[in-house]
Amino acid sequence: MLMNYLNLTIVGTLRKNKKEIPPEFINTRIRPEKTSMFAYKDGGTLLTYCPKKNKVVLLISTMHHTDETNPNSGDAQKPHILTFYNSRTSTRWPLTAFYRLLNVIGLNCFIIFKHKKGDFQSVRKEFLKNIARATTI
Repeated sequence: MLMNYLNLTIVGTLRKNKKEIPPEFINTRIRPEKTSMFAYKDGGTLLTYCPKKNKVVLLISTMHHTDETNPNSGDAQKPHILTFYNSRTSTRWPLTAFYRLLNVIGLNCFIIFKHKKGDFQSVRKEFLKNIARATTI
């Protein structure tokens, strides 16, 4: 649905306690290390990767539709979905979320101010600079 209407895709992790996940994907006792299993349905891919004994990583993706492994992962034979997910995650996401929140707040303030003043002709950048100066002094 997201792909068709909004051209959006997702890649993310899943928890093992979801009832929709087949038991073969969660059972770690019968799985050798560094193996992957894929399931495909309605444009989505479910991946389970066993990096070491008794550990499973579950990923879901609407972007990837093949079971390719990354040749750069060497002996680990990591699937492309996993290497893509690891490349996109970052330890600085709280800072990014904070700046996005500030951006939304600034945009909302600008829209409300323009609506109240009516004849106000200013650029948003100048408006934000004026707010920053007024709040810091």
